[in-house]
Amino acid sequence: MLSYSVSSNVIEIIEKECRRHPDIETGGILMGLTLAGCVTVTHATGPGIIWDSSPHHFSKDRDYAQEVLNILHEYSGVDYLGLWHKHPL
Repeated sequence: MLSYSVSSNVIEIIEKECRRHPDIETGGILMGLTLAGCVTVTHATGPGIIWDSSPHHFSKDRDYAQEVLNILHEYSGVDYLGLWHKHPL
């Protein structure tokens, strides 16, 4: 069975981003490590610099997300785990 954990800084980043944009969709990417059947989410981003959003859709800045992933993978070995996003309140 696969288990997971989420670093507190990841939760803080996501909560902050959700508070910044309560009336539109927003999101980013999740990065981390998978070891011995445990996924550890260690990093998250916001949507980036050039992104598109409304109350009904969200599109992240792909170039920004890729650059962050490349840097973090090089320095800490993390991998892309997935996308997070939220809907308006």
